[in-house]
Amino acid sequence: MALSAQLGERSITPEAVETACTIAFENLTLTQSVLRAAVTARGADRAKVEDAAAAAQAGCPISKVLKLVIALVRTVTT
Repeated sequence: MALSAQLGERSITPEAVETACTIAFENLTLTQSVLRAAVTARGADRAKVEDAAAAAQAGCPISKVLKLVIALVRTVTT
């Protein structure tokens, strides 16, 4: 969705955006997320599509969550 929004901001209306995601877990920890996106936008400036993809990657809310620092707050009652 972030890629579609970024394309729209650049006045690019794609015919299709196909995305696949592969997630890797090791020892109950997310170690890698690989997104593969194919954009079909005939007549679009390739540099603008690449720029949109870079902006989507940098601003993706899911990516931000995955980089979130988690704090554990403990309440101990004795």
